[in-house]
Amino acid sequence: FTKNEIKKIKNVLLDLTNNIISDFPKILKDSQYSMQKLARNRTEIISNLKNKNITQSRYLENIEKLLVDCKKFGTLPFSIMARIGFIGSILLKSIQKDGYLPPYFESTLLNSLSTPISDIRNDVIALNDKKITKIQFLKKYGHLRPGTYDITALRYDDSKNNFFEDIQFPKLKSKHKFDFDNTLLSNLLTSHFLNFENIDFFSFVRDGLIYREKLKFEFTKNLSEALELIAKLGKTLGFTREDVSNLDIRTILKSKNLSKSQMRNIWREKIFQQQKEKLVNDCLSLPPIIFSEKDFDIIQYFISKPNYITDKKITGNIINFENFKGNIGSQRGKILLLQNADPGYDWIFTKKLGGLVTKYGGVASHMSIRCSETGLPAAIGCGEVIFEKLKLASKVLLDCKNKEILILEHSKY
Repeated sequence: FTKNEIKKIKNVLLDLTNNIISDFPKILKDSQYSMQKLARNRTEIISNLKNKNITQSRYLENIEKLLVDCKKFGTLPFSIMARIGFIGSILLKSIQKDGYLPPYFESTLLNSLSTPISDIRNDVIALNDKKITKIQFLKKYGHLRPGTYDITALRYDDSKNNFFEDIQFPKLKSKHKFDFDNTLLSNLLTSHFLNFENIDFFSFVRDGLIYREKLKFEFTKNLSEALELIAKLGKTLGFTREDVSNLDIRTILKSKNLSKSQMRNIWREKIFQQQKEKLVNDCLSLPPIIFSEKDFDIIQYFISKPNYITDKKITGNIINFENFKGNIGSQRGKILLLQNADPGYDWIFTKKLGGLVTKYGGVASHMSIRCSETGLPAAIGCGEVIFEKLKLASKVLLDCKNKEILILEHSKY
């Protein structure tokens, strides 16, 4: 780009950012309305499904309504708030990096957030103290599952599931207070032509991240209900969750005007086709990032730079989540290796982990916020190369302050 082109790009990005900042109060209000609308509609849909005489067509129509609402009142406002969360996080990091805020400021502010993990933490403590029952706990969080979009993953409230056995959640610590020169910050933002005259900068950062998580928590209720309804329908046709996982949503929803036998035959054929395709796809190796057609000829793996959470340093044994089936019990002081994480994995914070390393995730991703809020040292989004090396390790040093992961011992197996 020429200097003139770079200047134009900067000006356009500045205008876009300022428009988002100015519109934030309305965006926040719309997000709150969306969550309320989503909850009201979901209650009505679930009530309709309790009718024992409901037809197969109506059953599928209600599944479709849950998913349409999920998109309209859930994922859409969530995606908007997620972008705002990224903007706020990047601005905060830049201000701290330039020395206008103390080094601990970002982690302290993120630690002060109250998101759904705060509610889970409070309720886990209440459950331990017998102030609430397991039924009450699961009524709020039973929809979560490790793998939000995975129909084969069982929900928290599934009777076979034991995620919350051996609960050992630490007691709440008081939130840190932080000081800053508001005048200096205001002048700094103004000098960069950022329009925070009528909006508090820290409220913009906090609310963007908080409502991103609240919206995600809410829309996963619709998604989880829809997956369970599909699994139940599949069971009546003689299919397991693993079988149904091979179906696409279009095939499922298009079945509403078919007879039971027609639906069974079409689903069986589709499942068989997808299983054959999967066998072929599993033999293919694809690059993590595709830039051009050449990337299919020679696959390169790039070393990613993880997002380190907190300034803590910890040495611990590595435990790979893939090696566990069911309850992992207390893992005090150990470092958990996890491919990716969503709200369904929030139960890992009950296991007194020493640290967390994920393969995927970004600066303002779900787990970045969760780890910041709970003060858990983590390396989020370490990428293919580092992750595969860590899978062969038995003990590592996770040094978040110096942004390093050092393998101390390799696994004997």
